[in-house]
Amino acid sequence: MMRACHPHLRGRGRIVNLGSAAGIRWDPSGTGAYAAAKEAVRVLTRTAACEWASDGIRVNAILPLANSSTMEEWFRLEPEAAQGYLATVPLGRLGDPETDIGPAVVFLCSDASRYITGHTLAADGGQALVR
Repeated sequence: MMRACHPHLRGRGRIVNLGSAAGIRWDPSGTGAYAAAKEAVRVLTRTAACEWASDGIRVNAILPLANSSTMEEWFRLEPEAAQGYLATVPLGRLGDPETDIGPAVVFLCSDASRYITGHTLAADGGQALVR
């Protein structure tokens, strides 16, 4: 998708890829393949940021931890496991997609971040890097 969009983004393009903290944080639940795929997103982001900077395209990644219908279902079906997971989030809650994750993406697409490329921003209540 990035390659297909490249010609249309020349001069002022912004790309924000979605990764996961699973790529930078060990999880004993046997999610190695998922973690490898998510870490690949970060490598692709850094590589494209370097290769496309001269084309005026900035490329960053975000690691969101947000509430969703899937998370709500997990909390309902496995409340003890879900509460244990939530305990690993220093801010003590899941992010809201619109009010917590969205503004971080908007920032990475805005001129306020014009000197940022190849970066990974964890929007996860401190979970990925604090623990």
